[in-house]
Amino acid sequence: MVIDHIGFKFLGDMTLMRFFGRTAFILYAFMAAESCLQTEKKGTAVRHLIRLAILALISEIPYDLFTSGTFFDPHKNNVIFTLFAGCAACLIAEHLILKKRSSALLRLVLAAAGILLIAAGGFLLSHFHASYTYVGMLMVLSFYLARRFGLHKKKQALYLLILLAVVVLYILYYTVFTYLKRDNAAEFIPYAFNKRTWLQLGSFIVLPFLYLYNGRKGTENMVFKWCYRLFYPAHLLLMYFLLNTVS
Repeated sequence: MVIDHIGFKFLGDMTLMRFFGRTAFILYAFMAAESCLQTEKKGTAVRHLIRLAILALISEIPYDLFTSGTFFDPHKNNVIFTLFAGCAACLIAEHLILKKRSSALLRLVLAAAGILLIAAGGFLLSHFHASYTYVGMLMVLSFYLARRFGLHKKKQALYLLILLAVVVLYILYYTVFTYLKRDNAAEFIPYAFNKRTWLQLGSFIVLPFLYLYNGRKGTENMVFKWCYRLFYPAHLLLMYFLLNTVS
């Protein structure tokens, strides 16, 4: 993520750095899904959602300053909102769609309500221009479901196929999905083959790391935990001040 932002803002959209930076959101989405699994087991999933919501709010001013140079830009919202919606979708799926009920009718009604809530979340992300919009939310949910059903242990080939599909979905977000927003169809060919699109192929670098992840938690201490939580808004704020200093 830092490599991507430096390449974009400081080095004139440097191709190599942005190529490797494509892995950032996929890793964030994967670890967001994993955090949902772990907090759900511990019974702290709601607390985890609240933390994400607070972090999203804290990050908004640094994000707007970095991307737009203003304290508030209604046309852009930071990626933590998308991760929050993705984790919320995971919990909705867990408790409303996947949970077994004694009554088939009750299960059907709750499942339908869950699907509507997830769809509403995707709509809100798009309406308020959150980074990666509903595509990012679906990526988190896809990772969650794949690991929740143990495909990484039982059906590795299917698991790898799902990982590949999620990465392809991410790439399509930058190509076809962006093209659909354009009025002039003739713009698609030059857009589909420009540098910005080819950069997305760097996303495939992350596949082996996702596939080989063993599910074990790394080193944990309070300093590292808070550094990890605050790194996103802190690095945006630092880069904003550096940009203005350089300018």
